[in-house]
Amino acid sequence: RARALESEARQLELAERQRAAAEVRERAARAVAPSEPAPDPEAGAAAKAVPAPAPDVTIPPSPEAARVRAAREEAARRAVADAARARTAGDAERAAARAKAEAEAAKRAEQAARDRARYDERIRRYEEEQAGGKK
Repeated sequence: RARALESEARQLELAERQRAAAEVRERAARAVAPSEPAPDPEAGAAAKAVPAPAPDVTIPPSPEAARVRAAREEAARRAVADAARARTAGDAERAAARAKAEAEAAKRAEQAARDRARYDERIRRYEEEQAGGKK
């Protein structure tokens, strides 16, 4: 509803400006050629009135606008590609860091298992010595 009111207001303003322009042209024509009969103001306004374009008319973009739009689309495509490359590089770095951390953790776990086995062996020998000495 607000759009309809704005549209109507624009049409009224346009019609008012066209009437004012027609009056100015009429006065100028009378001043230049006073011997000619005065033209009918309604006929002149109707003839000079620019018809409003149909709502389904598509106005083609200017070459400059098309160039700017194409440049912006290309920049957007480059930005998306750059972001994808950066994301891929970041993923690769994180995967390498994760693999390194996992390898180090596996190495520590293996060392802990060897230490535990050595400790268990020492405890077993100690218990055997203790058991052998009591007999």
